[in-house]
Amino acid sequence: MIKACPKDKDLILDLLTYAFEENLSVKDVVKSRGNYWENIYTLMNYAYNICSVYGDIFLSEDKKACALVLFPDQKRNTIKTRFWELKLVLGGIGVSNVNKVLTRQKLLDSILPHTADQPPMYLWLLGVKPENQFLGAGTALLKDLLEYSQEKGRAIYLRTSVDRNVDFYKKFGFQVYKKIDVGYPLNFLWKAVSVKRQIA
Repeated sequence: MIKACPKDKDLILDLLTYAFEENLSVKDVVKSRGNYWENIYTLMNYAYNICSVYGDIFLSEDKKACALVLFPDQKRNTIKTRFWELKLVLGGIGVSNVNKVLTRQKLLDSILPHTADQPPMYLWLLGVKPENQFLGAGTALLKDLLEYSQEKGRAIYLRTSVDRNVDFYKKFGFQVYKKIDVGYPLNFLWKAVSVKRQIA
């Protein structure tokens, strides 16, 4: 995988916007008024900005898949993050949607996997444009991300509203640790870092 640089931002936002255009969780958050595609783009821009400071952003080798990773224990509220949140409210989710989104986010943030001995690594977004799906780019990127979480000593977790994704992640050792109904089923998965035992 390739660590993204600022010149990749437009490619990544375009890729993520198309990849998540029909996603139930995204539809639940973004405002339906105005240009729906631009609203999703604004949400993806927010996620990109947060992960560029408090996480990492990666592209697959062929640049057909990307991933946004957040280290929740490092995230801080700053003037910059508040500014990004304001832009998200005005351009992506809408003022009338704020209370719903904040309540939902508080609930989601409270459902974390047990990682007392391993700090978490949140796989916020893993996206492949629809025309490039099922061709291996997302799988290759996920394998690299699992190696990365192992190197970092961080348990990796994610949320998905797409049922077929649950089986996909289970193939790589993820476990469902919670499932809730928020108007649609939302699955919480995680995979702990394997502990390598040293031989004395």
